[in-house]
Amino acid sequence: MKNAVWIGVLLCVGIAGCSDKKGRQAVIGGADSVTEIVVADGSGVSDRDTVTYRLPQCCLWYVEKLPEACRGKGLVMWTERSAYWENVRVISFFVANPSDEPLAFGRGWSLDRWSGGRWVVPELVADHSWMDDSWEINEAPLLYCFRFPVGEYYRLSEGKYRISKSFRCGGRNVELEAEFEIK
Repeated sequence: MKNAVWIGVLLCVGIAGCSDKKGRQAVIGGADSVTEIVVADGSGVSDRDTVTYRLPQCCLWYVEKLPEACRGKGLVMWTERSAYWENVRVISFFVANPSDEPLAFGRGWSLDRWSGGRWVVPELVADHSWMDDSWEINEAPLLYCFRFPVGEYYRLSEGKYRISKSFRCGGRNVELEAEFEIK
């Protein structure tokens, strides 16, 4: 009986000593783990939408081979939908890069609202700023999908909006915009 207790204790100590989990912590957006950010989409279809971002720092959800339908149209950006509901939390948008030059981009983006003849900044619900930096996926042509948490920073009432993002392609700076409505 005494030997069985000692064998059990040694077995537990051996298993605990072999575990590599002690002292390791994942950093959000770090290279040591996959970052999963849970976003509530507000559509009423489901209350949770789990998204694993490819580059969470830039809200880049995924990239894929550029579809044939997007080739030959130049560098363009568009939103997933032409209209969203009030106070939408997240908006997905796509960037098609049909060139052979990879895109470089940072975490920065901006949102404007059409107000009687000019674009203005929508009502803020939280202050924000980004230090723009640069990432590049060394592949081209590609289709990029970004998901921005617009509802965390802006109160989105009915109206016409545009989202803007800067890119660098083939040695030149390019500012892309995509318009959408809140209904």
